[in-house]
Amino acid sequence: MDIVEIRKELHQIPELGGKEFKTKEYIIKKLKDYPCELFHIGKTSIIACYNFNKKESICFRSDMDGLPIEENNDFSFKSKHIGRMHACGHDGHMAILIGLCEYISKIKDYPYNILCLFQSNEENGLGAKEIIESNILNKLHNKYIFGLHIWPNLEKGKIFSKNQELLAFSGEINIIIKGKSVHAADKNKGKDAIFIACKLLEEIYSFDKKIKEKHLIYFGRIDGGTKRNIVADKVLLEGTIRALNENTYKQIKIFITDLVNSYNDYYKIMCSISVDLEIPCVYNDNDIFKKFNFLNYLSFQFLQAEDFGVYHYKYPSLLALLGSGKNKLLHSPDFDFDMDILEKGVKYFIQILDTLRKEIKNE
Repeated sequence: MDIVEIRKELHQIPELGGKEFKTKEYIIKKLKDYPCELFHIGKTSIIACYNFNKKESICFRSDMDGLPIEENNDFSFKSKHIGRMHACGHDGHMAILIGLCEYISKIKDYPYNILCLFQSNEENGLGAKEIIESNILNKLHNKYIFGLHIWPNLEKGKIFSKNQELLAFSGEINIIIKGKSVHAADKNKGKDAIFIACKLLEEIYSFDKKIKEKHLIYFGRIDGGTKRNIVADKVLLEGTIRALNENTYKQIKIFITDLVNSYNDYYKIMCSISVDLEIPCVYNDNDIFKKFNFLNYLSFQFLQAEDFGVYHYKYPSLLALLGSGKNKLLHSPDFDFDMDILEKGVKYFIQILDTLRKEIKNE
């Protein structure tokens, strides 16, 4: 099997979360000749179960979805879907997991049943939650879950991870400020939503500087006003909050929520806030991490988020990062990576299988 070719083919058909229908069809075709049973979760997620008639299972997970990004690359296998792109390496993750499926198909016996999970809707933070709520992993007696993410600016071809917190808690903030519109010449008789939004952001970013723990508060979109000489009666602010420590995350969320609510009384306007798509941090189990001494240890964490973090509340889990070297950043329109690293990803998963096999044998 040529996993490089698989990656190229998947790269051409990126689909948004929950709508990965072509992707699902492609995966099913690749797995059809393998001795595994397929379980379908939701509209597009799939588990390939290799049943070795054991009491427990272990799970390897890949995400599936693309991003709403117009691709800038000009190579022969660029996205065929306008405004859609695999800019986060999920095409590579799927190719690696399909490569692992081929390897498992040649195994005659193993101390666990093996589950290969192709999970939809990671980018929206909903896919892992759907898997957990389906109870499929419990029904298949899952014990551990493992994941791998291609990661720029880590040494190419090497696998990195750390115990405990690896990636951040994350939430998306939406703030709506409703003022009163009047002609700019009569601005004192109106309620200027743009002015109030600026004051709000000033206070939020002032608070931001006081937090010592690693975190992120960032507003990347402001939408408001209708015309240059009319006081804006509505402003929408969209941002993200992230932290590696749950208490820090909650502290940020509470401060911004209370501040927004206080503006209702102070400015006599209507302000509302919602924090959506909250994703827990990726937390790597200490005991699992210790099993795999071939991992390169990371002494720091990242503020990116990944819904793989949902799994650790139910199962001991481990997410590792596959270094892709110095290349374009994740979520950029010209993101790509050296496809030689894909084989390294397959070998990493095989190392996990070998380590767990030896552990059982030595008990």
